[in-house]
Order: sequence, then C-alpha cells, then structure tokens
Amino acid sequence: MSKLGDKLNFNSMKSSAMDTKSVTSHIPPRSGVEFASGSVIEFELSGNREREFLDVNNNMKIKLPVKYVGAGTLDRCAAYGFISKIEFIQNGTVLTSVSKYNVLMTALTDLQMSTDYRGSQGRLLEGFEADSLRGEIVTTGTTRTYYLSPLACDLAMTTPHRSLYLGSSANIVIRLTLESDAVALQ
Repeated sequence: MSKLGDKLNFNSMKSSAMDTKSVTSHIPPRSGVEFASGSVIEFELSGNREREFLDVNNNMKIKLPVKYVGAGTLDRCAAYGFISKIEFIQNGTVLTSVSKYNVLMTALTDLQMSTDYRGSQGRLLEGFEADSLRGEIVTTGTTRTYYLSPLACDLAMTTPHRSLYLGSSANIVIRLTLESDAVALQ
C-alpha cells in the first residue's frame, strides 16, 4: 500500500453525479404573433431556475413559421437566411450578438456541412435541398414551419459543455431580427 493511501485513487474520492432531467418548454414570442421582414422577434427564457442549464447547441430549437407571398428559392443557408441578427440579452447585458447571421450561416454551410447531412431528413427541418448548394424551392401561398438551432453564436460554441446557466435572477431575452425577403429568397 502506498504512503498516500486512497488520495490517488480517483474512484474513492469522486462525488456522485447529480440527477439530470430533460424538460421541454414551449415559449411563444413576447413581441407579437405575426412578423414581417425587418421586424424583431423576442423570446424570453425565465430566470431563477437554480441548477438548470440550457444546451444552446443541441436542445434549443426556434420554430419559425413562414407564409410565402411569392415563389422563390431559399438562399444556400436555407431558412437561416431569414435571420439577419441574433442576440442573447440578460438584464441589459448583451451576452452575444451576431450581425449578418445569415451571411455567417451561408459561409458555414458552404465550408462545413457534409453531403451526408444534406441528404438526411434533418435538413428538411431547416429548409435545405438535398445535394445542392441552395435552399428549398417554395411556391406562392405556401406556409412552411422551420426548426432552427442557434448554431453560429458564441453561446453555442463555448466550453466545457456548451450550456447556458439559467439560475440567475434575470430573464434571458433571445432577439431575432428578420432579413428582407429580397435577401432571403432568390
């Protein structure tokens, strides 16, 4: 036996893991119901949720219903083209703000999206077209709902666990500024 005893035996010293649970919440926009291009959509995540974290990268989906007045093709970044700016704000402090979000998502789509993902069913949620560098083709009068993750923002790319702490007393506001139809549709 070592003179240090169990001090180097990690299994005897580690604490037991905390129980985890997954909670699904539907949070409607606080800034209205219908939005035109150029308007701002705000969602509010409540604070004071001790020992709760939000996995921004994997578990946060923004439901974006779109009613098309004219026909067209979505840009290469699909439905992400509708978002020109994304912000996370807490108690007057900007946690992250990404202007030209649609341009960043176009660059990431071109450089990092695999052909396997483009051919998968998951691409349908975001409005991508399989095996091509363009979004889906839409027709006049179509209503379509997209589910987007805030992938290209600082909070989704932080370490160690890509989680946003919800235990603060202040609410977190997620603000999306919508792009014009001329830019989002080709």
